[in-house]
Amino acid sequence: MLASLGSEEDEHVVATIIKSFLRELPVPLIPFSHYSKYMEIGTKLTEDEQLQPSQILQLLYPHLINLPKPHLKLLIFLLQFLSDMSQFADATKMDTSNLAMVFAGNIIKPESESIDSSLKYNHVNNLFKLMIENYKEIIDMLPKENIVSESDWIQDVIRFTRMTPLYVDDPQPLSPTPVANKGSAPPNEPPPDMPATKPKRHSIFGAGKKKTNEKKHT
Repeated sequence: MLASLGSEEDEHVVATIIKSFLRELPVPLIPFSHYSKYMEIGTKLTEDEQLQPSQILQLLYPHLINLPKPHLKLLIFLLQFLSDMSQFADATKMDTSNLAMVFAGNIIKPESESIDSSLKYNHVNNLFKLMIENYKEIIDMLPKENIVSESDWIQDVIRFTRMTPLYVDDPQPLSPTPVANKGSAPPNEPPPDMPATKPKRHSIFGAGKKKTNEKKHT
């Protein structure tokens, strides 16, 4: 799965780009609206040492299955990639603990930081570490139609980016467009490039803003 870098590529630059991409997504891989559930499971994992990984995975299952499909596919892809990376920990010093520390905060995060979320940051790290170490078990317990091969995943990305937004975490309600009375002067029209809708945050695979055809009045 891991591609070899040529002599001109810098692996640190590649890692920084991946982390920046995940950090700057308008909707995180685990959307803001799902954050509290993952934090709750991470807290149980940290505070109850008797819990087994299989029990945590069972707690995760209903929340994973409810993720938007593009988010879930990319999450599985990332977990597998980080698991592969951890195999080189002797050379890179990046075991699953360190990888979780670097990536978890970009994957599972609240919409706005609070004292409580800051104090429980390690809970998120512990949960993401367990997910990296048990990604094969996660794949096995999810419906097969939600898990695709790498080549299929890439095709999905291409297809989804040509579509209108698939998932909006927190859309802004739209005001109804006033309708002009018959025979009256046409209402003031918005500029042609103004979108008809403006979601607050788009999915990672959204094509951008939806547009409608404007009627020109003569």
